[in-house]
Parts: sequence; C-alpha cells; structure tokens
Amino acid sequence: MSGTDRYDYMGRCRARQMGQSLVERRRMAIRIAPQVCVKIAGDDDSVSELLFDGPPTLSQLMAEAGGNATIVSVEKQDRAVRVFGGSHIAAE
Repeated sequence: MSGTDRYDYMGRCRARQMGQSLVERRRMAIRIAPQVCVKIAGDDDSVSELLFDGPPTLSQLMAEAGGNATIVSVEKQDRAVRVFGGSHIAAE
C-alpha cells in the first residue's frame, strides 16, 4: 500500500464493495435452473422417468417417449448447489 492509498478511505470502501458485489453476482449466475421430471407410461404400463434441463416441448416428449406414451406426471426438481472452498459445484 503506497502513501497515497493510506488516506484514500473512499477508494478502499469502493474496492471492498466491488469485491463483495462480484461475489454476489457469481452467486446469482451459479443458481441452477431446475430439472423437469416427466413420468411416462408406455404400452406395457411400465412407468419411466425422463429428465429435462428445462420445460420440454411436445416434440421433445414424442421423440423421447414415442407417440403412444401417456404422460403420468410432470414435476420440477431443484438441484442443490454445494460450496467447496469458495467455488460452487452443482450436485447432480
């Protein structure tokens, strides 16, 4: 720290505040979109789950499950975010 920085109280406060806002912006960016779990019954009455990163379109559902499948339920699942040593890692 140089002699002029020692008297620059406002500059030190702004630098600290910028560092804190950077951490907050990173936290906001890391928030993970929820997964969508679609349960589908096939022709043999077995229920299977399909996971999508966002809300699926009808064409995506038909491509994954087929045209004769029946949608049983649609649920939104939130994925947890774990913090390890200051870095954020998504738990899957």
